[in-house]
Amino acid sequence: MGGTASAATSFLNCNHDSPVELRPADLLSGFICHVDWNQKALDRVSAIAGGLRSSGALALMHQQMRDVWRLNVDRYDPRLNGDTPRLLGQMCAENFTQRCVKTRSQWASVGVTVSTPNNSLLLEV
Repeated sequence: MGGTASAATSFLNCNHDSPVELRPADLLSGFICHVDWNQKALDRVSAIAGGLRSSGALALMHQQMRDVWRLNVDRYDPRLNGDTPRLLGQMCAENFTQRCVKTRSQWASVGVTVSTPNNSLLLEV
């Protein structure tokens, strides 16, 4: 990874040395923004996240996201290609969708059905 990709990684990881791992409780407890959340809703989201974790779906999602991120950050070059952070995000989203579609059998093995209604990724548990 060249200097440009390192700068992109640093910028897009909020200037942390390693990617920030967000848990549902982080998102709902004000890590992203401060909001008072309903405890029942927080408990429900935590239960859903626990189910995704125990089924292996969350690990598969993390692995595919890491693969897509590495691929796109390695080819990210604003000086040569005119790439922007928005383009990087769009490429990652499209690549993630296509990888999910191509690996439907892996997703099915962890209880997730993959489809793309109206060209949008839908992962159903």
